[in-house]
Amino acid sequence: MSEGSPEDIYKDFFDNLFEGIAYHQIVLDESGKPADYIFLMANEAFEKLTGLHTEDIVGKRVTEVIPGIQNDPADWIGRYGRVALSMEPVSFEQYAEGLGQLYNVKAYSPKHGYFVTLFENITEKRVKEEELYLKSIISDSANDSIILHHENGDIIYANKRAQEFYGYTEKELLSMNIRDIVKPSQRERVADRASLIKNKGQAVFETDNVDSRGNMLFVEVHSNIVSYKNEDLILSVVRDIGERKRITETEKQYTTRMTALHKHASALAKAEDLDEIQSITYNAIREVLGFERGSLAIVVGDVLRHEYRWNMSAPNSFDIPLSTRSITTRVVSTGITQLVPDVDKDPDYFTNYPDRADRTRSELAVPIKIDEKVEGVLNLESVRIGAFSATDQQLLEIFSEHIASSMLRIKLQEESEKIKEQLIEQRIRAEQQAELNELKTRFISNATHEIRTPLTSIQGYSEIIQSAIESNELDSLTKYFDVIIRNVNRLKVLTDELLDMQKLEEGRIELDIEPINLATYLEDIRQEISPILEKKEQSLVINTARDLTINSDKVRLEQVIINLLNNASRFSPKNSAIEINVEPAQSGVEITITDHGVGIREEDLPKLFKPFPGIKVEDSFQSTGLGLSICKGIVDLLKGSISAQSDGPGKGTKFTIKLPR
Repeated sequence: MSEGSPEDIYKDFFDNLFEGIAYHQIVLDESGKPADYIFLMANEAFEKLTGLHTEDIVGKRVTEVIPGIQNDPADWIGRYGRVALSMEPVSFEQYAEGLGQLYNVKAYSPKHGYFVTLFENITEKRVKEEELYLKSIISDSANDSIILHHENGDIIYANKRAQEFYGYTEKELLSMNIRDIVKPSQRERVADRASLIKNKGQAVFETDNVDSRGNMLFVEVHSNIVSYKNEDLILSVVRDIGERKRITETEKQYTTRMTALHKHASALAKAEDLDEIQSITYNAIREVLGFERGSLAIVVGDVLRHEYRWNMSAPNSFDIPLSTRSITTRVVSTGITQLVPDVDKDPDYFTNYPDRADRTRSELAVPIKIDEKVEGVLNLESVRIGAFSATDQQLLEIFSEHIASSMLRIKLQEESEKIKEQLIEQRIRAEQQAELNELKTRFISNATHEIRTPLTSIQGYSEIIQSAIESNELDSLTKYFDVIIRNVNRLKVLTDELLDMQKLEEGRIELDIEPINLATYLEDIRQEISPILEKKEQSLVINTARDLTINSDKVRLEQVIINLLNNASRFSPKNSAIEINVEPAQSGVEITITDHGVGIREEDLPKLFKPFPGIKVEDSFQSTGLGLSICKGIVDLLKGSISAQSDGPGKGTKFTIKLPR
C-alpha cells in the first residue's frame, strides 16, 4: 500500500475514516439560489452511517436519491448551498427525516460551488443521554407521581409513587391510557390538554382523577414535553392536592356562609312582616345548607303553628299542641336546639308518612327566642342520616337570632304605630270635641239670636197695638198685626227646622221609599214653586228624560229641592233663569240646580252645609242658616251626596245632588 501512488494512499485513507465523508457540487436554479446538489464522492463510513451506497448515488442529485428532501424542515440543500457559496464552514446536529437518523454534521467548502460533509451518527448516543436525563427527572421528583405517556394518552412509564397513589401495579398502569385514571366527566378534555401541552411545551392544571377503587383524587398536574427516542412525549408530575382542596373548600364554604349571614341580616332589617321574613330566610338557608324539607313555626297560645312549610306536601299551615311530644315542641319546652342525626332513634319523633322512601331521616330544629322566651322554631329535615353537623347547628342558630331580631323590630314598630294611631285618634277626638263644643256654642248663640229677633219684634208691635187700643187709634192696627204674623211664621219655620235638625242628629227621621218618575215629579215641584218665582218674574227650565225613575222619599226629596230653588230665586236677579238638569249616572242619577245669582266665595264653600255657617250675603231676606245643613242631612239619609260649585261672587251657583236608583 505504501508503494502505491499518492492518489491510492489518499483514497485508502479516505475510505478507512470512521467518520462519513462525502464530496458534493451545489446546483443553482435560474435565480442563482441553491436548488439541489450532486454526490461526487463518498467513503465507506458514509455508506454505513447513511445506508446510501456510492454506486447508487455518485453522479446523482440528492433529490433523486432522497425524494422529498427539498421539503425537509432541516433545509439541507439551502444550508449546504450557503456553505458552498460563502465558503464558511458550519457544524450542527440534525435529524434526517428521510433517513430516520440523528447526525452531528460538519460542512466546509474546498472551492467555490463545492462542499464536503463529515457525518457522525449520534442517534444511539442521544437515546442514552435522554434515558439518563429522564431517570434524573424521575429521581428528583420521586415524592410525586410521575407518568410518561404518548400524546394519545398511552402510558409508557409510571413511578412507584404513581402505582401507590392510583392503586395499580406497574404492569396494569403500562397497559392503560391516561383517560383511564381521569374522572369520567373530564375525559373528553384530555385530548385538548395534550394539544395545549404540545403547542406551549408545558402546562399546569388542576383536575379530578380516580383510583382503582373509584375514589375521587384531587390533583395538580405539571406537564412538559420531553424528547425521548426521537419522539415528543408528555411527562406529567401529578401532585395530590386533596388536603389543600379540602382546606380551600372549607374556606370557601366559610366565606359563602358569612356572606349569606350578612345578606340575611341586611334583608331582614327591611322586612315588614312574617311573610317576608320566611321568604328571605328560606332563600338564604338553601344557599348554604343541604336539606330537603323545612318549616318556620310560631308559638300561638298553646299550639306551635307551622305557619310556613318548605318543600312539604302537607297543607301550608298546621298546628301541633305544645302538649304533644315531638322534636319541635321539645325545642319550645326546653328552649334548646335539637340536633337529631337519626330521627328513628328519637322517642319524640313522629311522622304521618313512615313508609315513604324519601321520608325524613335526620332533623335540626333551633328555637327563635325573644327576651329568652321561645316565640318560634326554625326546623330543617333531610332524607340522609347524619346530614347536619355541629357547624350547621351554629349557623342555623345565627339565622334564628336574625329572625328573632327582625320579629322584635316589627313587633315594636307595630306597637309604636298603634300608639301613634291612638294618639292621633285622641287628638282628632279632642279636636272634634272642641269643634263640636264651638258649634254647639255658636248654634245656641245663633238659635237664640234667631228666636230673639222675631220675639223682640212681636213684643214691640204688641206694645204698640196695646197703646193704640188704649188711645182708641184702631186704624193702624192691621199693619202691626201683619208684622206680628210674619214673625210668628218665621218662628214656626225656625222651630220646624230645629226639630228637623234634632231628628237628623238622633236618626229619628223615617223614610218612605217609593218609585218616583222624575219628569212628573219635577213638574209638580214647578207648580209648587211658581208663586215664588213669579214675584221676581223668574223662569224654571227643567231638562230630564221622561222615563227616568228612582226609588226615594218624595216628601224629603221635595223638601231638599224646594229649599235649593228658594235659595236660587232669593239670590238671583229678576228676569233670570234657573235650570234643573237630570242625567243618569253610574248606578244612579245626578240632579243639578243652577242659578245666575250672587255666587259664593271660594273660602265659604266648605262652610256652606254647616248649621249657621255665618256667610255674609247682600240680601234683603233673612234666613235661619239651617236650610242647607238640613238638605245635606236628608241627602245623606237617602244614601246620596250634595255639593256646591261657584266661580265666585256674581257668577252664580250650581248645586249637584247624586242619588242611587
